Amino acid sequence: MIKSRIFPGLWLDVQALRTGEMTKVLVVLQEGLNSEENAEFVQSLA
Repeated sequence: MIKSRIFPGLWLDVQALRTGEMTKVLVVLQEGLNSEENAEFVQSLA
């Protein structure tokens, strides 16, 4: 899994991307967007 250093909460499952498992890609992405680190990042932008 790749976790962006620049955009906290941007998580991508590389293996799922390579195999075309888009449902899994979206599940992992949503988990990242729901993470505390993403919430803090969004708060810092406000």
